[in-house]
Amino acid sequence: MEENIQKPQYKRICPTCGKEIIYDSQTWLNKANAIKKECKTCQARTLYHSPNQLKSNFQRNCPICHKEIFYNREFNYNRAAFLNSECHLCKLKDKRNLNPEIYKDRCNKYKLKNKQKCKKYMDNWRKENGFTIRKWYLKYHYGISTEDYNKLFIKQEGKCKICGKHQSELKVPLCVDHCHHTNMVRGLLCTKCNAGLGNYNDDIILFQNAVNYLNSFKNPDNPV
Repeated sequence: MEENIQKPQYKRICPTCGKEIIYDSQTWLNKANAIKKECKTCQARTLYHSPNQLKSNFQRNCPICHKEIFYNREFNYNRAAFLNSECHLCKLKDKRNLNPEIYKDRCNKYKLKNKQKCKKYMDNWRKENGFTIRKWYLKYHYGISTEDYNKLFIKQEGKCKICGKHQSELKVPLCVDHCHHTNMVRGLLCTKCNAGLGNYNDDIILFQNAVNYLNSFKNPDNPV
């Protein structure tokens, strides 16, 4: 039987972790020495780990979002600086803007497959960012800030402007009542009073008819 002939092994040390790397030929060894190639473990860590976990002296700011970008090698840093390339998140945003339908379909498919996961994430996000959501809602729908809302609340002593119920008696915060024609904020109302105004479309004639209707049943001498 022929004896197993062992091939010569060419070894070098990884410049990052210090582990020994074995190559089958002198050519591969020379190429690795030329570019100071790392072992597979260090390459995977560079590709898939977050930038904050990398211990690197090469860093620059993204030209779009101005966040710090970390590089593990001087060659990658020089290349990115020469091309003025942006960070990974900004690149994704550019791709989404160019192909919005593709990313929209992909998001919809992910939401259908992971309904419970998405719901849990959104519930936690709403709990953590409740103040931000409220601030955005007031500014977007009524054009007021949280400070303006608090001033109205103090002016009305925390009560509905129509029925006089206090905030402590209600399950939800007082609603902002505004005119749908001029978008002018009129005050704070409870949900029932605000819904009542909306059902009558802010029409004074309808409200007067409703008052006359109720008064007619209080006086038995003048039946309807």
